[in-house]
Amino acid sequence: MSGPVIDRYEVLSGLGRGAMGSVYRARDVKIGREVALKILEREFAQSGKHRARFEREARAIAALKHPNIVEIYDFGGSPDEHLYLVMELIHGPHVGRLCREHGTFTESVLAAVGLELAAALEHAHGHGIIHRDLKPENVFIDRGRLVLADFGIVKAIAADNPLGSAAASPRTDVIGTPGFMAPEQLAQEPLDGRTDIFSFGALLYFLATNRLPFTAESPYALVREFRDSRPQPLGELRRDFSDAIVRLVHDCLFVEPALRPPDAATVHRRLRGVLDDLAAGDAREILAAFERDPQGFRAVDTRRVVGHLLGQLKLAVRDGDAVRVDTIRNRIGILDPGNQDAQRVTGTERLVRAARRRRMMARWRNWVLPAALGGLVTGSALTALCVRTCATQAPSSAAAPAVAPCRIIVRATERTRVLVDGLEVGRTPDFLPVALPAGERTFEFVSDKSGTLREVLTLPAGENLMLIVDWKRGVVRQRRAEP
Repeated sequence: MSGPVIDRYEVLSGLGRGAMGSVYRARDVKIGREVALKILEREFAQSGKHRARFEREARAIAALKHPNIVEIYDFGGSPDEHLYLVMELIHGPHVGRLCREHGTFTESVLAAVGLELAAALEHAHGHGIIHRDLKPENVFIDRGRLVLADFGIVKAIAADNPLGSAAASPRTDVIGTPGFMAPEQLAQEPLDGRTDIFSFGALLYFLATNRLPFTAESPYALVREFRDSRPQPLGELRRDFSDAIVRLVHDCLFVEPALRPPDAATVHRRLRGVLDDLAAGDAREILAAFERDPQGFRAVDTRRVVGHLLGQLKLAVRDGDAVRVDTIRNRIGILDPGNQDAQRVTGTERLVRAARRRRMMARWRNWVLPAALGGLVTGSALTALCVRTCATQAPSSAAAPAVAPCRIIVRATERTRVLVDGLEVGRTPDFLPVALPAGERTFEFVSDKSGTLREVLTLPAGENLMLIVDWKRGVVRQRRAEP
């Protein structure tokens, strides 16, 4: 029994329904090809605003010819009845369905999804167009090919774009999907490619955890959450993930656009590095294997990654890289708790014990003692004490004079634990000045409410430095402090 025919397209079955229309599986009766038929209902087709948006979608897809972007075949209809788009029919599932039915993604699958999606965004942004509605239901995997669909709220961000200069108006409507929308979309501020990068980060966070990074249900509450909190650290939720992919996701989720990766090309390059570190190979091969058998792929992928890490562990032992040995061994233990192979690699335990002893002695010698005494002495007396302490540890030589430490003060907008190179040195609001050796140090600022901020800072010798942790903006500012 045949269905209704719209122009030359016979409707076969429904695929989905949105706020302004529906998508159907249809057949092009002229050439016998199955297609996806997107119909804008009559009441919206008669609205100039919605009709213009529908036409922009058609123009955008037609202009953005890319393997990772859905293909358009036709556009037609009449405002008196309905308007329609005819696109390729995608047979594979969207990533939201895969996550819901088969669980959160492994690191290699997540990186492969991100790599292919970043390629699509790089192409679109290069044509002066942003998608504005990245979410799991708009990203499909079809026989290993990732396809970005639904350009219904696409926007031009450059005068020279396929949609025409009028489409590049700086005025923006509050439109998109809460939970994946960038803060500037809600604030009706000017948008650019970094708007999609925020949504990209939210999408990867969701696929990795099955939860949204920002969970408020109303736009007003979401604005407040952007202002007052940060997502729960991905590294706490997925301890099997590498630091590289965790940092990338959180970099994409910065509230301030200026702190996000500058463009999709940068995101693509970083994800390629993640896959290379996993020795995962081609992204499409990964996605094809995952699509065919998600659970089977998970088991095979874990064995492959563990085997690769064991090879890396042997190289790290050969090179005497104790820090990397410790990191790889811990990761193998998380991925495969019953695996004993890492313990059998000759030299592993010796290197790890030696590295831990060296770190402990260095911390004690350089700044644990001054930090512990920080509550007893303050100001220039603390600096002088640290100078004397460090000087007693150095050889008596005119060629190696003692280096004055840097005196640190920390202030924060909420209660914060402060760690330097992994060791806690104080807590706000009662943080006492601490003298630390000059040079590069890794700071961690931890809030029970807002998560963790990490910064690598270079401390100037003999200076007084104030660090201001602004949790509302998710940034750490520094300025010179009075002695």
